[in-house]
Amino acid sequence: MDTLFFFKKLIGSFVSPVPIVVFLLFCGLYFHFVKQRYLLSGRFFGSALFLLLLFSIPIIPGSLLRPLELEYPAFNDPPIHVDNIMVLGCWNNEDEKLPEVSRIAPCSLYRVVEAFRLSRVYPDAKVILSGHKVPGFEASHPDYSADFLVSLGLDRKRIEVLAGSKDTESEADLVKPVSVGKSNLLITSADHMKRAVNIFDSVGIQVIPVPVGHLTSRGKTLSYHVFTPDATALALSETVIYEFLGNLWFTVKQLVRE
Repeated sequence: MDTLFFFKKLIGSFVSPVPIVVFLLFCGLYFHFVKQRYLLSGRFFGSALFLLLLFSIPIIPGSLLRPLELEYPAFNDPPIHVDNIMVLGCWNNEDEKLPEVSRIAPCSLYRVVEAFRLSRVYPDAKVILSGHKVPGFEASHPDYSADFLVSLGLDRKRIEVLAGSKDTESEADLVKPVSVGKSNLLITSADHMKRAVNIFDSVGIQVIPVPVGHLTSRGKTLSYHVFTPDATALALSETVIYEFLGNLWFTVKQLVRE
């Protein structure tokens, strides 16, 4: 299983905008200078330029990512009973020269802050933090998130840390004993929510989605900026590809199991 996990991460790392464009450029250079096949090298250069523009024009990845982020609506604090507020992990660093808030990644910050807010809306709910531990780090990511929540004012007794997972599927397996048959809020990034809900549902955990950290938004008017290439759009394209591959991987695994 570790080999399968490594293979999945390896594919996810290489099948993203920048590696794809760089690979095509190297192919173009190779066929131009080594093989002197100028027509073929020109096709590689042209493909690299085309994909770079495609990946970096905001309206393109934004239009693909937005339906995924809006798969589940914003959570509006309905008056319901909640047993668990489950927070999926992202990552943090341990750079002691940085303030505590700067050590936690934006993807984690959105989730943890929303968990703190909801802990006040639902005072009887337990906050369950899951995630991995990076080799060489002093603390696991959920432990760091727990310390951050305590610094915000949440009672440590309300927090349950479940460390040791390496991806969403292992997180679901980890929280299963404490969440099956209960009312669970699931907090994760909006682009990741569809896959997370499917994974949790596959192991028998019913959740109420609480999507946060939306990367796309729309104003009342269309700005020229959405047609201007920029680096932010490259990051959006990477997210689109990553989630597409993640959903495809999960679907294939489910079909194989059946």
